[in-house]
Formats: sequence, C-alpha cells, structure tokens
Amino acid sequence: MHKRPSAPITRLCRTLVFAFIAVTTILNCHSVFAQIAAGSIVGIVRDPTGNVVSSAQVVLLNKATNQTFNATTNTLGYYSFPLLQPAVYQITVQAPGFKQFIQDNVQLDVAITLTINADLQVGEVSQSVTVTGQAPLLETQTSSLGQVISNKSVVNLPLNGRNAYGFAALVPGVVAPYGFTQTAFDEYNDQFISINGSRPNQNLFLLDGGMNSEPAFTGPGYFPSVDLVDEYKVQTNNLGAEFSNTGGGIINVITKSGSNQIHGSAWEFFRDTNLVANDFFSNRAGLPRANFRFNQFGGTVGGPIKRDKTFFFFAYEGLRWVQSGSAVGTLPTAAQRTGDFSTTYDSHGNVIPIYDPFSTKPDPSHPGQFIRTQFPGNKIPEAQINPVAKALLGYLPLPNQPGTPVTGTNNYYTNFSSPIEENSFSFRVDQVLTDTQKLFGRYSLNDTTQTRPNLYGSSSPNFLISNPTAGNDFLRQQQVTIDYTNAFRQNTILDLNSSYVRYYIGRKIPGLGFSPTGVGLPSYFGSLAKSYTPCFPSVGVTGLGLNLSLGNIGGGLMGAGCYTLGDVYPDLHEYGSLTIVHGAHTLKTGADFGIAWLSTPRYEPAGPSFTFTPGFTQGPNPITSTSSGF
Repeated sequence: MHKRPSAPITRLCRTLVFAFIAVTTILNCHSVFAQIAAGSIVGIVRDPTGNVVSSAQVVLLNKATNQTFNATTNTLGYYSFPLLQPAVYQITVQAPGFKQFIQDNVQLDVAITLTINADLQVGEVSQSVTVTGQAPLLETQTSSLGQVISNKSVVNLPLNGRNAYGFAALVPGVVAPYGFTQTAFDEYNDQFISINGSRPNQNLFLLDGGMNSEPAFTGPGYFPSVDLVDEYKVQTNNLGAEFSNTGGGIINVITKSGSNQIHGSAWEFFRDTNLVANDFFSNRAGLPRANFRFNQFGGTVGGPIKRDKTFFFFAYEGLRWVQSGSAVGTLPTAAQRTGDFSTTYDSHGNVIPIYDPFSTKPDPSHPGQFIRTQFPGNKIPEAQINPVAKALLGYLPLPNQPGTPVTGTNNYYTNFSSPIEENSFSFRVDQVLTDTQKLFGRYSLNDTTQTRPNLYGSSSPNFLISNPTAGNDFLRQQQVTIDYTNAFRQNTILDLNSSYVRYYIGRKIPGLGFSPTGVGLPSYFGSLAKSYTPCFPSVGVTGLGLNLSLGNIGGGLMGAGCYTLGDVYPDLHEYGSLTIVHGAHTLKTGADFGIAWLSTPRYEPAGPSFTFTPGFTQGPNPITSTSSGF
C-alpha cells in the first residue's frame, strides 16, 4: 500500500520546482538569444516618419542552404530570429504600402545577437530597396565580452602545426603557453590557457554547442582541424547564465556544415631531413642527421544529400611527424664500473676522493661528529661492490665520447627520432525536418600513436629494458554532438543539445613486466609480483644520466618509474532551453546537466626506485664534506 505525500511535502516540492524555474529564467530585452552554438538576429521595422510598423512580414534566407525563416513584427514593430546557425543570411521585409526592404550578405557569427533595423520607404511592394553596403554590425544586445575568430582568419593566418585553438592567443585577456599554439598531439602541452587572470583549468571548451572539455585537465577533448572549423568565439567576461562549469572563459567552436553546393579543400604541409641541417653536437660526435619528417595532409568535402533538406560535411587530417632530437649525458666509465675512481677529477683537475661508508665512526677530535676513511687508492675493493649494482651496470652501455676535458663528463651522446602518427576524422549531417524543426549530428574521432626512442640503442636487449623514456603512447579522442531545435510558434523555440566527449591515453613503459629479482634483488619482490605487475628498477645517481633536447620523451639514468596508463576521461552532457518572445521582452528558461569521471589503472604496477647522492661516499666528515664523494 502506498501512502500519499503529506500536504507540507507537496508544498515543498512545488516550492522547489518554482525556485528552479525562477533561478534558471532570464528576463531582459532581446539579449538572451546568444545561444551556445547559435546566433540571433533581431530588429525593429519603422516607416519614414519613425513610427513602428506592425504585422510586417520578415523573411530570413540562409544563402548556403536556401532554408527560410518567417516572422511577423508585433505591435512594437519588433521581430526576432533566435537560435540561428552561424552563416550568411539575407533579410527581406515587406508591408502593404511600402517598398520591399532587402538586407543582403548579413554575416551572423556564433554567440552573437545582431540588430538589423529596417526603415521602409513608401511605394509599391513590387519595388524594393536593397542594402548591400553598410557599417560594421555591432552587437548591442548583450554586455558579454569576447572576440570572434572568423573563418577568414582561421584559413588565412599562418599557423605552424595547424592547431585551430592557437588563434585564441590573439584575443585580449588570453594568456597561453607556447605549447598551446603548437601541434596538438599529446595530452599535456596543449591544455592550459588563462583568460582574464583565471586559473588555467577553469575554462570551458564547446564544440557545436556540445561539451568538449575533458574532465582531467578541462582542456580540449578533441582538436578540430583548421579546415573543419567554420569560426569560433572566445568569450572572456560577463558570460550568460547558460554557460556553467567555468570560472574563466568560453572557447566556443562551430564546425562547417554542408550546403546546396559541393565544396571542399585539400592540403599538405611537408618538411624532411633533406631540408634541415645537422646540429653542432651531432657533427662533433660524428653522427649523421637524425631522421626528421613533418607531413600534415588532409581534405574536406561537403554538399547536399537532398537539396534544401539534408546536408553533409566530412573532414580528414593526417599527421606523420618524425621528431628528431639529441641526448647528452654522463655514464659510468669502464674503470668506474670496477670501483676505480682514481682518475675521476673535478673541474680543477683534482681527484674526487671517495670514502668508505662502512668505516663511519665517531670523530674523537670533535665530539658529536663522525669521520670516515678514504678508500685506498680511491678504489672500491671488489668484495665491497654490491652484486645488484654489478647486475644493473649490465643494463647501461659504455660511454661513446671522450667527454668534457679534465672531468670526462658528458661522455655519452646520441641523436634519435620519435615518430608520431595521427589520423583525425569528422562527419556531420544537417537535416531540415520541417520548416520549423532542424536536427544535426556530428561525430569526430582522433587516433594518435607516439613511439619514443631507444636512447641506449638496441645492441643489447638489456638496453631496451632500462631505456629511460616514458614508453609508447596511444591516444583516442572522441566527441559527438546532437542538436535539435523546434520553433513551435514564431515566439516560442525549443533547443535540445546532447554531447559526449571521451579522452583515452594508453602507455606502456619499457621495463613493465620485468621482475626485480632478475638483477639480484630479494625474492620477496617475486612474491609482490604475484599481486602487482613488476617493473624494472628506476635508478638515479647524482651527476649521471641523460638530458634530452625534446620534452615529453624521458631522461635520467635508468628506468622510467613504475606505472602504466589506460586512462579514460569521459564527459556526458545534456542541455535544453525554451525561449519565449513577448513584446519587446524575452523569457528564457533551461537546464544543464552533465556527468564526468576518470578511470585509471596507473597505480596497479609496483617496482623499486633507488636514488644515490654523493652523501653515501663523501668525507671525511660525512655531513659537512661536500667536495668529495660520487
């Protein structure tokens, strides 16, 4: 048996519903039409004396698709066309006793509300007045601050790496790091941007009105190619209430759609080894130029499936980028591997003394302090060399350079190539369901693989395991948006938008699966491996290891930590709004709902990590003697 809710609970529910509607409703004059993925055109029709003209017929034509929209001016002479796709339009106004008014080539941008007033002239309806030239149209209906990056700017401005989001750095108030404007291929170098002093992770990225912020870094989940982008707007301040989940700005990108004409583009940008010179250090080391290639290519095509009704747009971009770089550093010499440090010098040509840590004892001359004894001949006896250390040395190559004079540092040099392969696809369909209903959907996919180099070469399988790089990556970015609009009446419009963005990164480090017992570590590491995936030990020694000329590759002496990536960053977002025009006022209410989560297996593996400093062998005072030890 079910009990009816009590009267107080019923009143509470009604109160909450009313409060929700009140909070999500915006009431003002004309200014709420700047929708997430749309623009609006409004205006007032007047006669030659300045009086408003009611019941005038206003027809709006999308010049690319031939889709028409109709409106009638109300008693205030006011008309409005909300929720319009950014495009070039033609406005026609006619009323009995007046010449026909035509405003041609009206460019409507994303998140813009244009005011186009029509001043009619007395005459026959068969006569017309066509306006083709005009002063730049200003957005006077909202106080929101921002800047539109037009299609002309996107296509014609030079852009190394074709990262369409890079143009955002041109907007006043936007501070972007170097990586944000470069080729977007990985997870980190292209995420962070500050707008008007906000934290870099507080911005919102939208794609065709759908969510495009991945939840881990709140950067773009999918990077559209330059030729896929129609235009976008960077909104920096005074954002509308429909923009949630942001303490910074909005980067609102609109993709291209098909039209009644077949149109498309194709491109290729190419550089390779033969077009670049060898660097100084490779020449000095007697190494040839590392293999380098940058090949970015693709194409787009769009057009009608059914004229005036159904349109498509497809885009593809590929990237074949072989990065070239170099690594320089210091590795143990043949003598040092046997414990002989008698020829290890500092920059002044003095032998760096090393002390026996097992000889540490209280200093009789200085109570409360300790003292150590230097190894005879500055050589570690064979019996005192740890067998694990001996085994680990078998995973390091010998130096291949004489090194810096006197000290012998920087005795290892190599150049390398790191291939990156990327394939990006996007497909969009626009459908005019009826004169008042429109639906579009778009699915975008980007797959990227990055292969990191073997810094110690491949002459021994041991060198592949100890390789101090982050391993190889596979990234998949997906974004889908579906949007439906329905003008129930000339003054009532419904907009529903559903979107999903998913960012995946998979990574496997070189030493994953190697049992530490393989280098002589205790057997309990084998027992641990039954519960956790083992890894090759990570070893760091002060003064030893490699420094790389490229970021996001690796570096250090041996091993790359112990982790693996299979991270998934999804975000599902639902948005809806209802817009009602009444007189010179607009009432808008809506709801915005989303769920985002993070899934990662990166903490499942387990492996040892060792760090050694000169403190282990410095002396004679093991605490204060800083000019000794190795």
